[in-house]
Amino acid sequence: MKRSPIIGLISYSKNIPGYSEGFIGNLDSYIYALQASGAIVVQIPALQDTAALQTIFTITDGILLQGGSDIDPKYYHELPHEKLGPISSERDVFEIAVAQMAIQNDKPLFGICRGLQVLNVAAGGTLYQDIPSQISKDINHNQKEDGSNVTHSIRIDSQSRLAQIFQSETAQVNSFHHQSINKLGEGLVVSARAADDVIEAVEIPNRRFILAIQSHPERLFKTNEQSRQLFLEFVAAAGR
Repeated sequence: MKRSPIIGLISYSKNIPGYSEGFIGNLDSYIYALQASGAIVVQIPALQDTAALQTIFTITDGILLQGGSDIDPKYYHELPHEKLGPISSERDVFEIAVAQMAIQNDKPLFGICRGLQVLNVAAGGTLYQDIPSQISKDINHNQKEDGSNVTHSIRIDSQSRLAQIFQSETAQVNSFHHQSINKLGEGLVVSARAADDVIEAVEIPNRRFILAIQSHPERLFKTNEQSRQLFLEFVAAAGR
């Protein structure tokens, strides 16, 4: 009997008040969405030496890059903007290396929020470090509402894989970011934008699955069919 696909979920570290040790883990919404889509989830701390990447690629069928902190602009050759948020260079180095290996080896990769930005930087692209001061204030891309609520729409390229998965050229999404793609990375194509032209999704055509979205479908998984289909398609691609 064929086994379930193994998805490597890159974990993040966080300081806990009152503890000298840090915490490494993931929000359970990512794990639930992957497991409910038929995957076996392996959490991978973003603290390992990048030499461990080959082993990680051997034991996993796909990689999920989750949301989190801003990316250090030195990795796309810019100085910090005054609105740059907290960064983790250690995490940046590891995740950029993961994304580059996924591109080179056609490993299914799903990027969510920060994961989209990591994929773009890994492909040689750049970022707007702060949407309100560098692009537009027309849409609040960092909503105050709970993640189970959608707050704005996106328009989807009809020829994109995302449109095929969503079975639509529009979608309603949640939004928790203040950075976004500026210069598009090599090989990436834009598959969705918001009304203010902020890039909301990218993909690499003719790959098993290399796709990233700026919103958080894991937080809509239980109530939104498009979000469920996105995870199902990723896990299915990893299993092929």
